[in-house]
Amino acid sequence: MWKERDSTNWSCRRLINQALSPGEKDKLFADRFAYTLEHFDTLEQNGGREVTEQDRAVFALCRPERLLELTFRFIIFEAGEKKIARYQQYFCVRKILERIRHKDEDGRRKGGVVWHTQGSGKSLTMVMLGKALALEPGLGDFKIILVTDRVDLDDQIYGTFLHCGTEPVQAKTGIDLAKLIEGHKQRIITTVIDKFEAALSRKDLCNGRPRHLRAGGRKPPRPVRAAARQDA
Repeated sequence: MWKERDSTNWSCRRLINQALSPGEKDKLFADRFAYTLEHFDTLEQNGGREVTEQDRAVFALCRPERLLELTFRFIIFEAGEKKIARYQQYFCVRKILERIRHKDEDGRRKGGVVWHTQGSGKSLTMVMLGKALALEPGLGDFKIILVTDRVDLDDQIYGTFLHCGTEPVQAKTGIDLAKLIEGHKQRIITTVIDKFEAALSRKDLCNGRPRHLRAGGRKPPRPVRAAARQDA
């Protein structure tokens, strides 16, 4: 079942109760469906019918702009099996993209938290986000670092990306993670959180994003640095 918080009743009601021309009615209610014409004519005279759950689902998934977006951005192949986003994955990726597109005066983006329940497709959401970032116009260079708290989950996410046709790099040690963060070749990195302790011990760890320039002659944003903390 597809769910949307934004109400679609008004748009659905307007579409499903749009008046048909006599020619359209002749084609639609021909042959075995002729007996239903009187019923729908009565509904039309009384102001139309009410919106059903099926109407909402068809409107949410099959209107042209939504169908094209789902086809272009939200279909992936996992080990030869085609998969499309569920509603929570679709809206999660869209919200993240909205956040990424906006920067503050210093050129920084705000962070955020996404809550997922068990079995809701977290790994596939990450893959879909990676695809969406690659397709996002004007984004330029980007780096995705996927941090988990368990080795088995790190292996699962790495395998999911690999099966979906991407080429992630799995950090082997903290020093390896530091090199991957500083480098500019690897776009998708997976790691377990405890490797950051060794990575953060390198106080000069920095991804300076040298290709990133801001328009209007303003200074580029300050590089993102990671420093070791005593209480970490």
